[in-house]
Order: sequence, then C-alpha cells, then structure tokens
Amino acid sequence: EHVLAMATLYKLQAARETRVASLSISVPDLRCAALCDALARNLSGAGTRNVAPIALSERKVQALAATPMADAVLAERTATGEVRYPHGIKKRNDTADVAAMIRNGISAQQPDNGAVVVAGPLSNIAEAMDLPDMQDLVPKRVRALVIVATADDLKSDLPSARKVLANWASPVYF
Repeated sequence: EHVLAMATLYKLQAARETRVASLSISVPDLRCAALCDALARNLSGAGTRNVAPIALSERKVQALAATPMADAVLAERTATGEVRYPHGIKKRNDTADVAAMIRNGISAQQPDNGAVVVAGPLSNIAEAMDLPDMQDLVPKRVRALVIVATADDLKSDLPSARKVLANWASPVYF
C-alpha cells in the first residue's frame, strides 16, 4: 500500500496537480531508497532527472520493508540488457538527512499551501519535529498532515505516533 500511495502522489505531480517536495523512508534499507528513487523517476514522466530528494532514516523501526519488491524492480532489465528503472541512489551519501529534508520541504511551500503525506510509521515526522524551527514553520506552511498508514505502521513506532498526534500544529486527517 505504501507504493500505491507514492504512485498516487507522483501521478498527481505528473498531471501538475501537486508537487512532491521531498520523500523520506523509515526503513534503513538502501535498496528501498533506490526503489523509491526509481519509481519517482518512472512515475514523474519520461526522461525525468530532477526528482525530489529522498531521505533514508537511520532509526531502527519495526516496519515491513519491501525488500523482495525492491530487489525485483531494481534487477529488471530491458531486452537489450539495460536497467529498466534507473535510479540515482547507490550509497548512503546519495540520500538526505530525514529531519532536515522534511523541514526544508515544508519551508519551500507557500504559506498555508503545503500538505505532508505519511504512508508508514510517523518516525521521520517525529524526528523533524525535534528541529527548533518546526513549531513555528508548520502552522504557517502546512495546511494538513495526511496519514495513510496502517495500524501496524503506527504501532511499529508508537512513541513517535503519540508525539506527532499530540503536537502537530495543523489539522490531521486519516
């Protein structure tokens, strides 16, 4: 279901209905980050090279990783042997810091125009909330926090879920 949420966002972006400013994953798995990058490039339209940065969490969260899916997609080749779904993430340095990237994505929004969509544990949002300027930035820039996570996602990092739900400074939708 996380891949479907991501596909929806990037298809809306391709139709110029939204703009994906950043993407973070809560599973500390480089293959999952590479899968997200490959999907973002593929779903954003042919020839897209400028995709939003992808942040890879270093926190250990009990989340269900899509490693078999990532391995299958990343290994896919064309009839000529070329990589079918190219990506730009090969090493940890090809990803961004989670908290800083979320904050920067929010700060780049027009006032009261951004939305934060979470399709997994709330760990990365909780980490970004620890930055000193987030308490002032969120109510100015973010219209809504949209959570499309499963109960298992929320339970996988219950302290973060509780923190975000208790302290988020704009409306929250499930």
